[in-house]
Amino acid sequence: MIRINLLPFRRNRKLEEIRRQVSVVTLGLVVMLGGLWLYTQQMDKRMTRHMAKIDTVRQELDQYKNRAETVNEIKKSLNLLQEKLRIVEELKSKRYEHLELLASLPDLMVAEKMWIENVKSTSDGVAIKGVAFDNPIIADFMKRLESSPFFTAVDLKVTQNREFKDGVNLKTFEVTCRKPSAIPAPVAVAAGK
Repeated sequence: MIRINLLPFRRNRKLEEIRRQVSVVTLGLVVMLGGLWLYTQQMDKRMTRHMAKIDTVRQELDQYKNRAETVNEIKKSLNLLQEKLRIVEELKSKRYEHLELLASLPDLMVAEKMWIENVKSTSDGVAIKGVAFDNPIIADFMKRLESSPFFTAVDLKVTQNREFKDGVNLKTFEVTCRKPSAIPAPVAVAAGK
């Protein structure tokens, strides 16, 4: 009987199988590493593009912030200008108010029996300090103020006896009034400016 030694063949076959598996694994690793390398390259390119976009957006954002600050400054200037124009219009509308108030006072006084020492005008009222011979004259003056279109809500705050030179006793008084919301149109005094 003939004997055939199959051991080297089996061993060679096993070695061939191992080589094939190693080459398949190696090839798989090379393909996988190549794929990973390509994937990371694509990710780097994408990240570079996105970073460039982010930088562009940041630059645009800075430009828009500067423009927004400029717009805010312009709005502040515009508001300030509008406030100034409103004040000018208010001053124009009340331009003759004090003149009218002062021009009307001599007509309201009781001639030769009283005189006014001080007139103080605020935005909503007038305080008048003066001297009169007696209380009825002060009362008459207050009635005249109430009948005037320039004064409303006339109120006597203080009345006192005061001795002047040569022992003359007179009455000092303080009257407060409110101004009406609309002062009558300027009279001839304002027209002749």
